[in-house]
Amino acid sequence: MRGPAVEAVEGAKSTMTRRILMLLTAGALLTGGAVAAKGPQISVDKADVDLGTIEEGAREFLEHTYIIKNTGDEKLVIKQVRPG
Repeated sequence: MRGPAVEAVEGAKSTMTRRILMLLTAGALLTGGAVAAKGPQISVDKADVDLGTIEEGAREFLEHTYIIKNTGDEKLVIKQVRPG
């Protein structure tokens, strides 16, 4: 059962969300919808890849090549890579 306090809080959240979305939309329209990224900008073709299910102890070798691009306007330097 919902009380008036819960409904008031949910109504305030909904109103705030709408205001934020309106401000973001207005900002995008005023800037022409494009925000130029300055500096290096990394992009990856697919961040997540499903390699299926592998049984424990299996000696299968799975491989995937990630395509990484610098879409920014300055040199991109990758200093360290950590597997996830």
